[in-house]
Amino acid sequence: MRTSDEGPGYLLIAGLLVSALLAAVSHGQSTYRLRAESLARGMTRELRLSEERFKLAADGANDGIWDRDLVTGTVWRSERMKHLLGFSEDTDTESVEFFLSRVHPDDVPLLDAALKKHMSDRLPYSIEYRFRKGDGSWAWFRSRAQGVWNAEGQAIRLVGSITDISEQRAADQRLQHYRDFLATVLKFIPHP
Repeated sequence: MRTSDEGPGYLLIAGLLVSALLAAVSHGQSTYRLRAESLARGMTRELRLSEERFKLAADGANDGIWDRDLVTGTVWRSERMKHLLGFSEDTDTESVEFFLSRVHPDDVPLLDAALKKHMSDRLPYSIEYRFRKGDGSWAWFRSRAQGVWNAEGQAIRLVGSITDISEQRAADQRLQHYRDFLATVLKFIPHP
């Protein structure tokens, strides 16, 4: 049998145990919170570094970057891409229709075929086409892209870059002109 003096002792011990348990839980929660905050800071720092690396790489490559959401139909274009295409930053170039309306009519079927092949083969594509820039002039561009597919196998995004290859194409044309000229001249030189 218990005496009446033992009751408050058990209550005191039980109260101390509950207090110790609550202190341990509180300490665990604050430790968990501190680790979570530290992890979040680290992830934020890594994300900023990753964004900075991407921006430096994109700027250094002198390419324009684009990202087309195939579900919503929205398109994001980098500032560099707008500059390459000859449009100011405030020009709305975000629609696919706007972009395709400026591709040379002879090159639209080639662009469509490259996209269809990419969607079926799922291999990166690279295509060259003419584009009417913001000032009305035509320029040659090379576009490279890669699709992103969801778990069900549906294409959900298409991400890529463009490079202005107008100078390269002009140099290739000049070189071909000189080759043709040389071939013509060589026809008139007697061969032993």
